[in-house]
Amino acid sequence: MKLFTLLFSLLSFSLITAQNINWEKLDIDNALGKATTVDNQGNVITVGAGPMNTNSAGVFVKKYDANGTLLFESFETAIQQQTSGVLEQARPLEVITDSQDNIIVVGFRFHTDNTTCPLPPCIVTRSNKIWKFSPTGQLIFNKTFDDHGRGAFVGVDSNDNIFVNGTGLITDTNNDTEFGTILIKLAPDGTTLFTDVRDVVGTGNSIEMGVMDMGNNFVAVANVTTFDTKLTAWDASGNLLWTVTLDDSIDTLKSISVDETTNDTYILADSFPPNPIVSKIDSNGNIVYTQTYSLGEQVVSNGLEFINSNQLVFASATWSDLGNDSTLHTNVINTSDGSVAQNTTYTLAQNLSRVRALEVHPSNGSYYVGINSTTNGGMPSSGTLHAYNINSNNEWHATYNASNDIRALAVSVNNEVYLMTDNQWNLAQFSTTLSQDDFQTEHFKLYPNPVRQELFISSIDNTELKSIQIYDVFGKMIWNTNTVKNISGINFSKYENGVYFVKLNTKTGKAQTHKIIKQ
Repeated sequence: MKLFTLLFSLLSFSLITAQNINWEKLDIDNALGKATTVDNQGNVITVGAGPMNTNSAGVFVKKYDANGTLLFESFETAIQQQTSGVLEQARPLEVITDSQDNIIVVGFRFHTDNTTCPLPPCIVTRSNKIWKFSPTGQLIFNKTFDDHGRGAFVGVDSNDNIFVNGTGLITDTNNDTEFGTILIKLAPDGTTLFTDVRDVVGTGNSIEMGVMDMGNNFVAVANVTTFDTKLTAWDASGNLLWTVTLDDSIDTLKSISVDETTNDTYILADSFPPNPIVSKIDSNGNIVYTQTYSLGEQVVSNGLEFINSNQLVFASATWSDLGNDSTLHTNVINTSDGSVAQNTTYTLAQNLSRVRALEVHPSNGSYYVGINSTTNGGMPSSGTLHAYNINSNNEWHATYNASNDIRALAVSVNNEVYLMTDNQWNLAQFSTTLSQDDFQTEHFKLYPNPVRQELFISSIDNTELKSIQIYDVFGKMIWNTNTVKNISGINFSKYENGVYFVKLNTKTGKAQTHKIIKQ
């Protein structure tokens, strides 16, 4: 076993600044940023709506490679101003890619009529919209479902059939107009295979736009209605399997995840009184558990993504009207019973914060959280990106474009992290130098942590080091050595107490990063 000694003091903790941005595209086409994703090749696709300075609104689709080179751009002028005071617009809400890297965008078209409305603007109609583009940007189809509400969520099955969920006014079997949930299935060429509308609400009730996910021959959709929350399940042929009423404490639905092996469904919501809750529903519609996570203040949550086959991760930010600093909470929970396996807390700079996005890496245990924060007065606002890894104590935090809202995140298999903003359509790729961890198991121990004088690094299984770097919390490398064979100690007493990151590189080309606190 090799033993190395490091003696260092650390700078006080702060946010990593924008120097961690590899590249960015600013104020794209004077449009609103709406969605982003990555394809199987590691390219990033981003979707916007606009332009904002015209009376027409279409859908922008842009594709960049990992170096920020524009591969194609497409603009579909789907909606035009009809007459004075009457305006139709399109709003894309989600984008995904299929197995062939075709691009599917869903959203809705809405029609405002200020000529007959007493308090304009008034939205008088909504239509479900589905666009499909080839990997090189050619439009394959552009479909509209005028009587199927607002298209909100999309998924594809193993045959690249497309499933879209929407909500809106439907006509039930008694020819009454009610609010309901809609499932649409399209073939890869755009042929409509089925549409199924369900009045899961009941007469006189309203319904909010829901959340959708897919399993094995299984589609689940959850919606909040006037008085309760419904989870509806179909098979892939459009047959209704069951509808179940969820816990009556649910106030706002946030996310849904379906286990593709078991078809168990997991729901994340914020409750009233305000706490995040997670419900598990088995494939037959039985509620297995509902777990409440008490955080002490009003929260705005998001996420609930599988981080591995047995655990989910979600994030919540406290929303303090009393002027207290808000706190970001992350929770990794066990799917078996909802118990917390790991949790973190991080103090945010402003008192009104909300989690806008959470994305996980497909395999290495990393996950990323996007936060928007404001003060009671609404200004100034700030956007922050937070990175974690469940296999190590690695963690970093970054600020981005304080005057803009984070809308979406995307993570490629190569661990490239993309952040997209809303009010001004920006797209940025962040460096993950400090978040990359190539080890599935820990090969080194660093102790003590927190450290006061000397930090010891020991190899658990005789893994040999090639180099060591130490980074401050701004992402700046403050020490590097390729001579590690005879190191017994390094003095860093000139630095103040705080947090550093120690990156260990082995002779086999692997890397492992540890967050160390100096007291």
